[in-house]
Amino acid sequence: MVPEKEQAGWKRELADGCHELGFDLTDGQIEAFETYRRMIRQWNRPADLVSPGDLSRLVGRHFLDSLSLLRLLVPLPGARVLDVGSGGGFPGLPLKICCPAIELTLLEPREKPWYFLRDVVATLSMESVTLLRERAQSLHEICRTDRRFDLVLARALAPLEKLIGLCVPLIRPRGLLVAYKGRRAHEEIVAAGEIIQATGGHVVEAPVRVPGLGAERYLVVLQRP
Repeated sequence: MVPEKEQAGWKRELADGCHELGFDLTDGQIEAFETYRRMIRQWNRPADLVSPGDLSRLVGRHFLDSLSLLRLLVPLPGARVLDVGSGGGFPGLPLKICCPAIELTLLEPREKPWYFLRDVVATLSMESVTLLRERAQSLHEICRTDRRFDLVLARALAPLEKLIGLCVPLIRPRGLLVAYKGRRAHEEIVAAGEIIQATGGHVVEAPVRVPGLGAERYLVVLQRP
C-alpha cells in the first residue's frame, strides 16, 4: 500500500503541473491517473513499460511530458488521434484522460505492453479507444482507402526522418504529426530536411517547459498539405 503522504505528494505534483500547463484536472481525472499509475507499477517488471528509475518520476517524466501537447493545441472532440508505438500508453492515455471526447487508437506491436494497455482501457472504462497490435507500416495500405488520422503522436520512438516516413501516410490532408523530442530536435529537423520537403509539409519546432522536468523538451509539429 502506498503511504498517504506519498499519495498526496504525487497528486499535488500532477495537479499543480497541469495547472501550470494551462488547465485543471477534475477529481475523476486525478483518480484515473491514480489507477493508471498503480497499474504501471504492477505491470512494469513483466511488460518493461518504463525504466525502473522512472517509477518514482512518473508524473513529470511521463504524465506531464505527455500532456505538454496541450500547451500548443487541444484536440477537438471526435478528432481521430493515433499514438504510434504507445508502449506504456504515453502520450495517448494521459491525453485521453484529459480529453475524453477524442477517438484514440493505440498502436503497439509488443505483446506484453499491448495486454497492459488493454487492461488499463478496460479498468478505466474508456470509450472510443482502439488497440492495434501492429506496426505503423501495416496501416499504410489501410489508410489509402479508409479514414486517416487527424493527429498522429510519436514519443521516444525513432528519429524524425524515420517517423515522417512511417507516419505521414497515416495523416489526413491538413492533419498533424507531433513528435516529442529532446535537445537534439533541431538537429533531427535538419537531418530530415529532404523528406520534409518531399512531403510538402510545414514544420514547427516548439520548445515546451514541462513542470518538474529539467530536461529540454520540444514538440516538432509537421502539418500535411
